[in-house]
Amino acid sequence: MKETVDIGKPVEFKCEVESKERATIAWYKNRIKIDEPRHYKQTYEGKTASLSIQRATLDFSGVYTCEVTNQFGKDEVSATLFVKEPGMKMPEIKDVEMRKATPLEPMAVFEMEEPQKKTAEVKKVVKKKKKVPGKAAEEEEGTPEKDKPSVPEIQADEEPAKTGGRAPVTVVKEPTPEPSARKNSLEPPGTGSRRGSASNLMPLAPPSRRGSITLVADEKGLLTDDKGNVKKLRPGEVLEVRQPRRKASADMRRASVSEIEERIDKPSTPLKAIPEDEESPPSIVDYQENVTAVEGATAYLCVQVEGNPPPEFRFYKEGSEIFEGGRYKVVTDGETNSLYFCIRKAKTVDEGRYKIVAYNKLGEDSIEISLFVSDESGMDFRAMLKRRQYAKWGRGEGDPDWGNLKPGEQERRPSVGDLKKADFFVKKLEDQHIKEGRDKKVRFEAVFSRSNVKAKWIKNKQEIYMGKRYHISAQGDLHVLEINNPTMDDEARYTIQCNEATSVAYLEVDAPDPVYKIIKKLPPRVEQYTVKEAVLECTCNSSKAPVKWYKGNQQIQASDRYVLDSDTFGHKTLKIQNCRLDDTGDYTCKINEEEKTTTKLIITDQKFQFMRPLKSMRVLEKEKVVLECEVDEYDATVKWFKGDQELVKSKDKKFDITQEGRKRRLIFKSAKLTDEGEYTCKTNDDTTTCELIVEPGNKFVKRLKDTSAVEREQVVLEVELQDKKAPAEWFKDGQPIKPSKDITIKSLGDGRHQLIISNCKLEDAGEYECRSKELSTSCRLAVGEGEKPPKISRDKTEFSGNVNKPLTAEIPFAIPGTKVSDITSKLLRNGKPIMAKDIEVVVKNDKVVITFRKPPREASGDYELCLGNATGEDKMKLNFNFIDVPQPPQGPLDVTDIFRDRCKLSWKPPLDTGGLPLTHYMVEMQDTGARGGWIEIGTTENTNFDVTGLVNKKEYKFRVRAVNARGASDPLATAKPIIAKDPYDEPSKPGNAEVTDWDLDMVELQWTKPEKDGGSPITGYVIEYKDKFSKEWSKGAELGPTATKGKVEGLKEGVQYEFRIRAVNKAGPGEPSDPTKPIIVKARFVKPFIIGDDLRNIVVKKGQTIKYDINIGGEPPPDIKWDTNGVEIVGSKK
Repeated sequence: MKETVDIGKPVEFKCEVESKERATIAWYKNRIKIDEPRHYKQTYEGKTASLSIQRATLDFSGVYTCEVTNQFGKDEVSATLFVKEPGMKMPEIKDVEMRKATPLEPMAVFEMEEPQKKTAEVKKVVKKKKKVPGKAAEEEEGTPEKDKPSVPEIQADEEPAKTGGRAPVTVVKEPTPEPSARKNSLEPPGTGSRRGSASNLMPLAPPSRRGSITLVADEKGLLTDDKGNVKKLRPGEVLEVRQPRRKASADMRRASVSEIEERIDKPSTPLKAIPEDEESPPSIVDYQENVTAVEGATAYLCVQVEGNPPPEFRFYKEGSEIFEGGRYKVVTDGETNSLYFCIRKAKTVDEGRYKIVAYNKLGEDSIEISLFVSDESGMDFRAMLKRRQYAKWGRGEGDPDWGNLKPGEQERRPSVGDLKKADFFVKKLEDQHIKEGRDKKVRFEAVFSRSNVKAKWIKNKQEIYMGKRYHISAQGDLHVLEINNPTMDDEARYTIQCNEATSVAYLEVDAPDPVYKIIKKLPPRVEQYTVKEAVLECTCNSSKAPVKWYKGNQQIQASDRYVLDSDTFGHKTLKIQNCRLDDTGDYTCKINEEEKTTTKLIITDQKFQFMRPLKSMRVLEKEKVVLECEVDEYDATVKWFKGDQELVKSKDKKFDITQEGRKRRLIFKSAKLTDEGEYTCKTNDDTTTCELIVEPGNKFVKRLKDTSAVEREQVVLEVELQDKKAPAEWFKDGQPIKPSKDITIKSLGDGRHQLIISNCKLEDAGEYECRSKELSTSCRLAVGEGEKPPKISRDKTEFSGNVNKPLTAEIPFAIPGTKVSDITSKLLRNGKPIMAKDIEVVVKNDKVVITFRKPPREASGDYELCLGNATGEDKMKLNFNFIDVPQPPQGPLDVTDIFRDRCKLSWKPPLDTGGLPLTHYMVEMQDTGARGGWIEIGTTENTNFDVTGLVNKKEYKFRVRAVNARGASDPLATAKPIIAKDPYDEPSKPGNAEVTDWDLDMVELQWTKPEKDGGSPITGYVIEYKDKFSKEWSKGAELGPTATKGKVEGLKEGVQYEFRIRAVNKAGPGEPSDPTKPIIVKARFVKPFIIGDDLRNIVVKKGQTIKYDINIGGEPPPDIKWDTNGVEIVGSKK
């Protein structure tokens, strides 16, 4: 079905569905499932399935398939949609002529020169075409018809060829102008033909086995082919059309879209021989000429074939043979007699013409299929147009120059700028085909028309840069890309771009050669029994690993006894059926001489063992007897014996021998007294024996049983005989029993007989027997000691635990004799029962459990436990100690002997140590002036502590904690902080410090004593000095406690100094005195002097200032006088 609509019109596909079971619908476009609800609307109402398109565009053109699936199978139907421009009319076929094929002769093709003059009948129009680099010659249009070489019409003979071959079909457009220039396919690329000369002869394609058909187009060059597609022929275009292939002789259903997509994961099934009754050459009866695949998905080339014997296949791409392996996989389907050539992870480099050749011993058949690979957005129609074949049109030999596809730009007269020669690649990139692991480097080279142009390299759509794997270089006009150690991930389209020019090449990387290894070897030794199946298995790294099995040096071939198997996980298995002793030997699984694994197979006869032995039985006459045992294997054989005589089935059927699974039975339907004896069952390696005792008809229906009793209890021994009138006698330890005060014998008349012992004693214990003629039954009577008062174990009387944590104390006890009465318990403290809810007392079989749930410290102390029963009681003292942290030490916390760097602490022990001895006291200190908290400064086992390391004049607090094994108590702290200082202070500063004399290197000073000595006598004075402009004071002299004068020596002449004095006592240096006035160290008396001769003659203008600088000296400072011309100058405003 074909449907044609205009752009923008709605389209709807409908199909009727008949299915008794629930069916699912799936729609496909060009074999790709439709999952876009935005553009398509799918509905299914049980009987009608529809697919709607609201606004059709050119992208919606294609083949649409509806696939119906239910639990019994699948079916599908297809339709073709063609979307055309509004106003486009579909042409009609003017003339269709069927002719028979004749052999074709080679035809000479000539190039004709342009005529010198124009004719009146035909108006010549010549259009020049811009040269494109790489073209051999310019192409011209509008050649007059009379200059065109005639094309001979091909006729067919009256009768078809006997071989049934096919001849090519030529589609001729009349009239058809011939291109002015043509390339010879035999010439190397880049060479052209000179005008006026004849080119080499070009033989046509060899005759085909199908008849030819000639289609003549109308005057507009339009025609409709045999498939209903409208085509417009270009000048010189020839289409090779064959008659339809014959239908398949067998009714084979074409696989659905989803089935095709699953083929690559399914195993191949062998093709059938069609026809079955006679041999015939291969014939490809069904295929698709154009196949589209999505990039990255699997591409499938499918053909349906016939032939007897079933054909084999060869595959070609663009004339080069390709083989299965890597991304290529071949799958055959015997159900539909179809072949699938699968290409995994299809790429753009996979596009092209593929040829499939089917052949057998009688002949061959071949077809060509075009594969197009598009991205996920849809079909690449421009790529499809690139693949069109032009047999006689010279421009079809290369890729059409699409240029700018806008007609308005093509008709515009070119400007001067447009005629500027564009840059191009003199040498383009070339496609590369390598193999991973074999080729260590790939090199792409391109030569640009200009030198020193920066190039950009692109892999697919991603730019690549210089790195470890990519080496990019450029030298002049040569550009090189090298890829080191290429892998299959490097397979892509590589583009080089210089300015606006580009060149493209494809890199195809084949998968590396597989390396087969045995990753799990055979076990060193395998043992099996005869008649069993032995399985030898190893694992290879690939299911395709070719392995062979050997016994010794002899290769093992598949047979009924030897099964060779493998699976998709690489497991290789040898199964030996029905093993024999001669199967013992060395077995090897071998890939090659280096890769193999060997095991030792040992076959032995199986030894059968008894899993459950026979059991001895005591029965009465005429009862059914079943002697049963169980063996370890179902097929184990056994033999039965009575004594030393083997039991064999006889005609009188006294017994029966049966087996069920692993159970073996010897059955007596009615036992006799003569059947009594020892029976044995034997295998080939084991034996089991039992004894059968057959008693007369009277029997004990109820027999005596062993009985236990305690003192003071009543014991009743009872039997029951089948014969109700039979007498019974009682015996103890073989002696008859006579009735007495404590013993009573009763016969109840219904076959029951009783022996009653009242107030049982220890001496009544023994073996009792009841006899009735030759029948007897016996039992043993055990008499235990009677109940006595409880006795509490004294092994542990003291218990301890943590405060507020559960504590459980278990106190064992024993009750001599046999317990009869209940036990009572009481827990006493200070002679009174404890009724607290937090204490629980539970009596168990042999112990008393006392539980304190959350005991406080006050619960510690002595307790008393009382246990009693009906015969008396027992008491025991207990002590419970509940451990806690100690109480705080007793205060106050005294601080004594306070000095500037130390003090002493003392306290009293705590009243309660928490049930544990104290380990130590922890002393902590806090500096009230610092931001930190309390810090531990030491521990002691005594109640006093010496604190050291205090800082003078700082304020401190102290606290003490008592510590035991459970933890530390709350702290005992000082009542108030203390200040670290000595009991005395430093002296105050000395007064009236002044310099009294000086010289070149010394100064003498005097001062008065300080007003306060700080509470400690002054021990001396220290004189300090410094340079006037310095900040640091230096020690000059140290003097005695009574000094008020002093001298500082060793000073530098000419330096200005300051001095001060400090008083020192036991507390250290006191506050310094006020510094003296600065004084320059120099000689005390010096004659006046003038330095230099700076009084010189000078000349100045009137009104200017006259100035002399004269340096003078002397000690004490001299007086200075100025005079001019002998007259003293007195100071004034001038």
